[in-house]
Amino acid sequence: MKSDTPKTTYLADYSPPEFSVTDSRLEIQLGFENTVIKASHQVKRMAGTSTPLALDCELMAIESVHINGSPLAGDTYRVADNHLVIEDVPDQFDLTIVNRIDPSANTALSGLYKSSDMLCTQCEAEGFRRITPAIDRPDNLAIYTVKLVGSKRDFPVLLCNGNL
Repeated sequence: MKSDTPKTTYLADYSPPEFSVTDSRLEIQLGFENTVIKASHQVKRMAGTSTPLALDCELMAIESVHINGSPLAGDTYRVADNHLVIEDVPDQFDLTIVNRIDPSANTALSGLYKSSDMLCTQCEAEGFRRITPAIDRPDNLAIYTVKLVGSKRDFPVLLCNGNL
């Protein structure tokens, strides 16, 4: 049983997001202990600020980050306090992130996790951050295109977005 007390979020504390993801393409190479996600996002700055982009992320290793097709050096982004922070981003850009997760080690029953002999997802309310770095909040409504890839032996049925 989880002993952490959930944090209460109040409407009075709400502030609109500074960035929005309008479209996301995910290619997920499934593995029970090693899943690789390539996420490509169309990102747009919503506010007139110059703040860095902070994406929610938990329980993952970042392999690479690209903006508009160009790889970022490791010193231009950082992972801290469950966020992937990218400094000095343009107002509108293509962001591609490759990350690695271990679904069998994810015991939170949120994100992508192993249950018996299959992998399952639970992304509401804030579980997507355990799959790939994201603006993981309910007011960021992106259009998703998802490709699942896995061995026929381990994953005889792949189901995504409710469609066979």
